[in-house]
Amino acid sequence: MQKYFLLLLIFLFASCAEHSQDAGKITVFSDIAMTIRYKILIGGPFSPEDNKTVIAVIKSTFHEIDEVYNIWNPRSELSLINAGPAETPLHISPELENLLFLTDKLVKTTKGLYDPTIVPAYKMWKEALEKNTMPDPDRLALLKEFVGWKHIHLHPGFLVKDHRELQIDLGGIAKGFCVDLLTERLNASGFPNIYVEWGGEIRTSGKHPEGRPWKIYIGNPENPSREKAIDTLSLHNAALATSGDYLQQWKIQLPSSGETVVYSHIIHPYSLIPIIAGKSNICSATVLGDNCAVADALATAVMLLADIKEAEAWIPEVQKEYPGTDFWLVQREKSGETAK
Repeated sequence: MQKYFLLLLIFLFASCAEHSQDAGKITVFSDIAMTIRYKILIGGPFSPEDNKTVIAVIKSTFHEIDEVYNIWNPRSELSLINAGPAETPLHISPELENLLFLTDKLVKTTKGLYDPTIVPAYKMWKEALEKNTMPDPDRLALLKEFVGWKHIHLHPGFLVKDHRELQIDLGGIAKGFCVDLLTERLNASGFPNIYVEWGGEIRTSGKHPEGRPWKIYIGNPENPSREKAIDTLSLHNAALATSGDYLQQWKIQLPSSGETVVYSHIIHPYSLIPIIAGKSNICSATVLGDNCAVADALATAVMLLADIKEAEAWIPEVQKEYPGTDFWLVQREKSGETAK
């Protein structure tokens, strides 16, 4: 199957060494955090003391992400809440409370298309599809009893789950949230001109040392040259996030019809069924906004709409809540054309 989707092609004219400073006064920090590479570029003069400050911000921020929000860390605060009992007040730290209330707003804004409680359905589908089979329909039906953000009741300082089995996975927003934290903390530490990326989620502040905005080229991987870019973005105090159905896929023959379909890793929260990587669906979404956590969640949500036409009706409602947010969408049958 021929694929067309958005790819972020970043041309920043900067070194990609683990930590370096080039003649253009860009200092680069790049490493792996929680199996995902990050890259931070800082413009302007840079001293040995600045180096210590940046390293401390990076270390403390990723430590917080791991200790509070990471469900793959069994000792994290979120993991302990997931293991907690039902119908009992469960204490939440101010840090987690902040992100959960933002999540609550995004669930409501997207009318439930963004829902971080679908992790049990994802695990069930992934286990089945990796064995080239379908999940047991009865087991899947049982999940609908306790999957859904409506079963989470948030209060200042605590939350209550309706069901013990309910799980919260903030993976669809935590990368963007981490990028926001890094950007804001580095700004507060005296670095106004920076570019931060972790796992494809991006936020910038200030300007490139050349005096221009940070530039991002969005291109088609079939022809990734800068000259053939779908669009060129000049980012100044802005965030960018991308989601796509091509990141994980499983091809399977349906036992009922014999039809071969390609399932994506993105689970629809209404049906608890993965979206199909078909010809007419949205296969990639890039969202531009002020806040990377918000852009991250909205990029996932818009992927769940049937096609670009449905997205064009949905996007204005989201923009009422988040003015200035913009979307770049691609669907395969349009041969790589985008709707903006």
